[in-house]
Amino acid sequence: MLDHPVVATVHLDGLTEGRALVAEARAVLEAVGDTSRLATLADVVSRLRSAETTLLRGAEAVAQVQLARRDELSRGSLDSALPPARPFRASFGVQNLHAVARGPMRA
Repeated sequence: MLDHPVVATVHLDGLTEGRALVAEARAVLEAVGDTSRLATLADVVSRLRSAETTLLRGAEAVAQVQLARRDELSRGSLDSALPPARPFRASFGVQNLHAVARGPMRA
């Protein structure tokens, strides 16, 4: 996932899918044995429940970052100043196309 931009859905999907897998593993282990009699099983179930909560918090944090970035991409950054204008230079010999520096496109 390192090569995907922060707004890519793979980040949120990966955390959501990971949470579903952890929840499924916890449910299977709870159904297999009695956690009140098996201390090791109770510890594993507790750790899986903690991992499930952590993945949920991570997914919520990623969703907030993605929402903020999408708003920034659609509106443009509020604190971004336009770059300084480049000086106009006439070409010598073969003509060149000169363009005025423009800010980001806005919706």
